[in-house]
Amino acid sequence: MSNLHHKTLTSKKWQEYPKERQILMLGSELLRAKNWLMRKDEENSKLCLERALEILDFIIADRKWQKERQRLLRFREVLAECYLNLPEAGYIMQIFYDWLTGIEG
Repeated sequence: MSNLHHKTLTSKKWQEYPKERQILMLGSELLRAKNWLMRKDEENSKLCLERALEILDFIIADRKWQKERQRLLRFREVLAECYLNLPEAGYIMQIFYDWLTGIEG
């Protein structure tokens, strides 16, 4: 996996993080993206979404998420749609953030 934003992060290191930390990192990027979008800064919002997609790729590749893999792949597909359709998709990011923060690890 090639890292555009998280250059020092390896799959091995990522897999050492508990599920809760992984979800929090993803949720943080989604919240940042939403906040930038509320400030009408589409460029910074897209950068946050790129980082979120990269984190999501790490999550999908992590074995401890194997049971949720199909849902995560669908989640990634919809998140990529949001990226392509900013700013109209801003409300979806809030839904994602709310969903992620309610997940049990």
